[in-house]
Amino acid sequence: METTSESSREKIFQTALTQFSQKGYDCVGVQEICTLCEITKPTLYYYFQSKLGLLESIIDFYSEKLLVLLKTAAEYKHDFILHLTDLLKAQVHFAEENPEFFKLQNYLENSPIESPGFIAHQKLQNQIDNIYLELFQKCTAEFGNMKGFEKLYSKIFQSTSISTAKAVLSKSIVFSDETAYRIIKCFVYGAAN
Repeated sequence: METTSESSREKIFQTALTQFSQKGYDCVGVQEICTLCEITKPTLYYYFQSKLGLLESIIDFYSEKLLVLLKTAAEYKHDFILHLTDLLKAQVHFAEENPEFFKLQNYLENSPIESPGFIAHQKLQNQIDNIYLELFQKCTAEFGNMKGFEKLYSKIFQSTSISTAKAVLSKSIVFSDETAYRIIKCFVYGAAN
């Protein structure tokens, strides 16, 4: 049975996630969250210490899920196309399962680099970047033409995966195995092939 304390904490957490994902972290104040949760500011501060502490709790909670999915997808099996397909599917799956956090994550990543939200998200973003980069570095042994460009190609593919997930969430594309195949083919061989 959930205690009142756990229930209050969860309500604050979920309300903040919803508001941050809809309006952006910088556009939501502590008082707005408190009003929606029907609590006082000291109650929010008791559970999360600050608005930034609340954001960090949200990021920490979803980080584990996302990193496990991406690390599993990027496990090296000497099959570049399979790796790219698995990473793309993992990113889309995560966005579909966690749309509010995915939207918040994109907001934070596109915030000014000096902003508290960008800085709070940077640890997670660095871990994601490393997963993609390490995969491309391992694949370079089999595809020598990528040597020296691993960071560039890994960032381009990561951007492709995120853009695909955004398009799926906005219902501008339907994601299927065929869609994944076309996206990977376009990334590897170019649109004209």
